[in-house]
Amino acid sequence: MPLDIGQELRSPTLDEGWLKKVIIGGILSMIPIVNFVVYGYVLRRFKMAMMGEAQLPEWEGWGEMFVLGLKYIVVSIVYMIIPVLVLLVMVVPSGVGTHGLGAPEVWSPSAMIAPAFVVYLVLSAVFFFFVPMASARLAATSSMGEAVRFGDIYRRIRMVFGDYLTGYVVLIVIMLAASLVGLIPFVGWVLTVFVSFYVLLVLASIFGKLYALTEPAPAPSSE
Repeated sequence: MPLDIGQELRSPTLDEGWLKKVIIGGILSMIPIVNFVVYGYVLRRFKMAMMGEAQLPEWEGWGEMFVLGLKYIVVSIVYMIIPVLVLLVMVVPSGVGTHGLGAPEVWSPSAMIAPAFVVYLVLSAVFFFFVPMASARLAATSSMGEAVRFGDIYRRIRMVFGDYLTGYVVLIVIMLAASLVGLIPFVGWVLTVFVSFYVLLVLASIFGKLYALTEPAPAPSSE
């Protein structure tokens, strides 16, 4: 069944208590370290979406959510480390050059900042493409090892590539739109936090359902 973007954008509101849950998530997102719980909550939503449940998780089991959120941070770092390393290599000075007359030339990173940033953005878009499916795998197994099995993640993406690409593009567009909310004077940054959390719940619904399509169907009962 093709991905219904309009329905997915409304998916968090199918829970009767969605507004309260989104407000809690937005508030927690503003608190460093504590906000790991938010990522654990979103991963719970991934798992519920895999099982076809429309409701949002309850805010309970805080310790478990914190640990799961910490695992998500680690997995995200693994996937995004290459773009960061490339950026550092391009910007950090590699030595001192010389002018044609032998005078020392002081290396300046300023000329490299723009091209390095462009390369970083391109690589980030490529590697972040794997993160939603890796997040779904982490939600399903609670295993960081399973989430960074690149071959398996790539295989699953290929199985649902059309809808996955659509969901990814929509995600990027929504994230960019949400960032524009931050330009609203005085309250923009606060609104951005709550909108971003809502977007994470939409992401969980989309990619949780797509992940479920990559799992083998249960064997029929012999009874």
